[in-house]
Amino acid sequence: MTPTKKYAFFAHFNRVNMQRKLAQVWTVHFRGTCYQVEGIKFKVPTVTRFVPEGKQPRATMRGLASRVTVSNGQAVVQ
Repeated sequence: MTPTKKYAFFAHFNRVNMQRKLAQVWTVHFRGTCYQVEGIKFKVPTVTRFVPEGKQPRATMRGLASRVTVSNGQAVVQ
C-alpha cells in the first residue's frame, strides 16, 4: 500500500460572520480552497497557534492532511 501524500491545512474561526451576527462558522483552508463550515472534526494531529490581540486570525489550528471532506456543514480533516 502506498502512503497517501499529505498537504498543509489550517483552520480558524470566522470573526467577520460573528460580527455581522450571521452563523458562527469556521474557515478551513486546504489546497487552495476555502471551506466555510459550522463544525470541524480533526482525525489528524494539529498544532494550535495563538497571536496577540490586534492581529487576525487570533488562533489557528494547523497540520498535515491527505483530504478534507465537507458534508451537511461539517468538515472532516483526515
